[in-house]
Amino acid sequence: AKGTVASERAMKMSKVGNQTNSQDPQAVNSRVFVGNLNTFQCSKTDVERMFQRYGRIAGISMHKGYAFVQFTNPFDARSACLGEDGRTVLGQTLGLHFKVEEARSEIFFAEVLASQTPRYVLRS
Repeated sequence: AKGTVASERAMKMSKVGNQTNSQDPQAVNSRVFVGNLNTFQCSKTDVERMFQRYGRIAGISMHKGYAFVQFTNPFDARSACLGEDGRTVLGQTLGLHFKVEEARSEIFFAEVLASQTPRYVLRS
């Protein structure tokens, strides 16, 4: 369908790198955790489009259920958190964290959920 996330994804591939794990203090303070992200339907390019309005993006790393967006400065990262936290994307409410420490429990639960085998309940 025209105008959907999937159709837009086919139009443009992201040129942003994958580097989001630098331990440099400036980089750490410029990184945003994006939790509860529907990564089955949302691509790296989609994430880039969501966040590019807040400033220059140095890298994006995608994982099952979450992503990290690495901005070039802390002000842009904080602006992105304030602007996008609680936004509904593809039916899921995003949870953004500016500090990685605050995101650790969400990362753990996202990885646990991603590793579980889906269970189906038959109803009559």
